[in-house]
Amino acid sequence: SSTDTATLMPVANASNAKRRKILEVATFRSSGRADQVVRDGEMIRRDNVFGTPDEDAHRRDLTINGIFYDVSSFCVIDYVDGVNDLRAGVIRMIGDPHFSFREDPIRMLRAIRHSVRIEFQFDQETRDAMERSRDEILKANPARLLEELYKDLASGYSKKFFSCLHKQGFLDLLMPALAEVLEQEETRKEWIEVLERLDDQRSDGHQIHQAMGIAALISPLLLPCLRKVQRGSNRNHRTISGAFREDLSDVLGQLKVYRRDEERLLAALGGLGAVSDWVHERK
Repeated sequence: SSTDTATLMPVANASNAKRRKILEVATFRSSGRADQVVRDGEMIRRDNVFGTPDEDAHRRDLTINGIFYDVSSFCVIDYVDGVNDLRAGVIRMIGDPHFSFREDPIRMLRAIRHSVRIEFQFDQETRDAMERSRDEILKANPARLLEELYKDLASGYSKKFFSCLHKQGFLDLLMPALAEVLEQEETRKEWIEVLERLDDQRSDGHQIHQAMGIAALISPLLLPCLRKVQRGSNRNHRTISGAFREDLSDVLGQLKVYRRDEERLLAALGGLGAVSDWVHERK
């Protein structure tokens, strides 16, 4: 049945050979009955249940994300008053924001992402709920959380996004080692400059590799380590990589960075130290 198909395959990939793109085609979903939704306390773990457009709109996070466009009638369909919020420049959660953030803590990061990218303001209820629910972010699935952070590092808006995370106290929870060094004004300014340069790379059309994004994000911890290695006498590639691993282990562990990305980053840093040495020797 269509319900069974939607439950098993809520998102399908359709290839566009002419433009060499993969298009995601999603079914409408509902919140489902109690026996169709897998929860961990108030958090949803799995809820792929077929639904109607109205039901689908009401299970989304932001009102401005709950607007549909009917290509057959050229009409905007709005079940959640998203058009008014779009016109007013407001970020508002659908339904009770307190419950929404407890149900899926990553919604707080998505709300911040939209706010900084399109320069919309939070409505007061959403702002209050985010402040009260901030600690819920520690309950988010680490893999999902990391993927969301990767998106923002590669978005061209990393400076605005992570500055906002820092100001709102999320970095204290997610990366306390980084938040601690950002208490120093000069370090914070340098960090902002690094993220700005990362955004410039994206603006210039360059793809941001995940290891590069992580390096920029943790630069306040990485750069002192690099300088220490450059002052050291042992210039062996593996020794240099090991020094970086030791100094960065806390923040990489807090961030739950994938092992492959951690290894790429450490290998690149080890190579950077060696290349710096070769350049110095030739001079």
